[in-house]
Amino acid sequence: MRATTLVFLGILCMLLGSIIFATSRPKDATADSTAPPSGYTGAPGDAGTCVTCHTGASGTGFVYLATTRPWGYVPGVAETLDVGIAEPSATQNRWGFEVTILKDSDKSMAGTLTPIPVLGVRVGTAVSGGTTYLAHRSNGATAPLDPNDGTFWGQTGGIAWPFLWTGPPHGSGDVTIYVSTVAANGDQLATGADNTYTTTQSMPEMAPTPVSTTTWGKIKKQYH
Repeated sequence: MRATTLVFLGILCMLLGSIIFATSRPKDATADSTAPPSGYTGAPGDAGTCVTCHTGASGTGFVYLATTRPWGYVPGVAETLDVGIAEPSATQNRWGFEVTILKDSDKSMAGTLTPIPVLGVRVGTAVSGGTTYLAHRSNGATAPLDPNDGTFWGQTGGIAWPFLWTGPPHGSGDVTIYVSTVAANGDQLATGADNTYTTTQSMPEMAPTPVSTTTWGKIKKQYH
């Protein structure tokens, strides 16, 4: 799928569903293009965020989370979420992210994170300390516009990565989504031209959709 289409998906989620965004103070960063190290989303127990390893000037963009349904999760139901970066600087053209979702009650893993099929090998998961992290993947591209590059090197204006999340069982309570992202300039150097953005957003548990049962007798009576 073209990178521009993925950006459109992120924008569509903003228009049709719920969107939560934050503009935490970004720092300079260099992208770890092959795969980011696990445990840098800012979640409890993590080693930090991208800012832990990367320092520098602030950027002017923001990171957002979006879903096509009202903001909240239905226990045990899979839904599509988006992590996106909006970056007005025309020099930012390489992207990265890492996300995890934990239960507020005990800070354990909330549900299941799964790469969405349309992204293929460009997104993957890793487990560290019992927590699953979903993040970009790359084939180590050495030039822009490589179709297997999960950093979408060469795309400007921003990018969005959709992914699948199946909520935890009923009674798990509220969860929190932890995200760390990178907007780099693609020069593969650690310079002040690369920015990172992070956000933390709470998501409430919603009531399961009621299911009414029926029987063959009820159906025959209805059409008698």
